[in-house]
Amino acid sequence: PVWSCNRQEAMTLAERLGAPIDDSKVTIGGGLDDFMHQLCDGLGATLRAPLVVRVGARGAWIREPGGETIHIEGYPTKAVHTRSAGGCHTGVMCAMLAKGHSLAESVKIANAAASIAIQHSLNGVPQCPDYDEAIALIGE
Repeated sequence: PVWSCNRQEAMTLAERLGAPIDDSKVTIGGGLDDFMHQLCDGLGATLRAPLVVRVGARGAWIREPGGETIHIEGYPTKAVHTRSAGGCHTGVMCAMLAKGHSLAESVKIANAAASIAIQHSLNGVPQCPDYDEAIALIGE
């Protein structure tokens, strides 16, 4: 399985599983990158499974068993809502994994799709973009 969650969910999961995390590095002025590496390293080692932690406009951090924690950048956007971001990201990531893409490439495409998804809706209903839209954003 692949564990995919937002930062708050990852922190809660790490706490409940007793993963070795020190959140004192997170400060108002910064420290997110260091903390995310620590969170993904600790939680990933505890889960012993691929881990994706989404952090909104900053993209996502990923860690595969035995590998390093890697930051996959997000894409600048002007959000009109955020209702569909997590679901869109997870759905696109799973679709790309099923097509044989690596976890890093799948998350890169999912980051682009989620960025597009929160920019618009159809009659108030969030819409996940198609593959070509996400790839076009990556190419810009």
